[in-house]
Amino acid sequence: MPAEAMDVVGAFAITAQCGEARAGRLRGGLETPAPLLYTRRGFPAPLTLRELEALSRAVPDSSPAPLGMQISAAELLNEPGAGVLRKVAGGLRRFCGLHDRSDFLLLSARDSLTTQAGMPASEGWTTLQTPAGQKQVTAAEYSELVGAVQPDAALCLTDEVFADSNDKKIKKSVERTALWMDECLEARANARIPAHTLLFGPIVGGLSERERTNSALEAAKRPLLDGYAIVGLGGGESNELRNSILKQCLAPLTADKPRFVSGLGSPEEVLWCVANGLDLIESTYPFVAASHGNALTFTVSYEDLMAPSEKSVGGGGG
Repeated sequence: MPAEAMDVVGAFAITAQCGEARAGRLRGGLETPAPLLYTRRGFPAPLTLRELEALSRAVPDSSPAPLGMQISAAELLNEPGAGVLRKVAGGLRRFCGLHDRSDFLLLSARDSLTTQAGMPASEGWTTLQTPAGQKQVTAAEYSELVGAVQPDAALCLTDEVFADSNDKKIKKSVERTALWMDECLEARANARIPAHTLLFGPIVGGLSERERTNSALEAAKRPLLDGYAIVGLGGGESNELRNSILKQCLAPLTADKPRFVSGLGSPEEVLWCVANGLDLIESTYPFVAASHGNALTFTVSYEDLMAPSEKSVGGGGG
């Protein structure tokens, strides 16, 4: 059913809604819900610019449509590093040859293909697995990299623990993540992070429904956050528990800001995310399938999917 568009400081508009599922548009033109392309050091591997253009034109009536890409801070910390990227006008987008495109770049701390939950962390830093090995990163260092990359959106630095960690460790991760949200927001207020970069508040808490609620409440208390990131799913939890955790995460949050989810990404999981009102979806599935010599094919065409809804919206059929 069509819904009236709602702006969030010009960054996100909900354009239609059916139950919990919703369609929207992010600043720059990215249509949601959208899986994000996996990248290696800022570029979608193993695609070429010509193949990106073909993907952008794959959807009818788009000329061309922007794509969503997830960038890993862990892959950029050492090489090229914030120092090199700051010298490039346009940041990572120009560094990777994407400056003539309007793709939506979202920066997160970890590499979405590797499991980096449970890495060592303390009050002032967390650990990221970089191509050169493990590296301790403070919120200030992470903010410096965000400022150099100049992404469209970035997750605030996150202390992501294993889903089945003990209560004390999970509680501590919620507290650290809340503190780092404040540090990232302060960095943007002081122009160390560009004003145009949307900041997403991470919702952590492992499999603890209580701590998930507490983490969501911490994010909800920070109105300067532009969106939310539900992290730590996809660790083998049951469907029933996953549904329950998501409800705990979303309940305290305003519905008019974009929602990103990590840890999921198979075709079935993408459909689950869409049905539950999630807007941006981490997905390494196509990359993993292609790296094993497989191609994904679907028997339903885009036209077949759109035809019934177009009839319904136009009032020409039931």
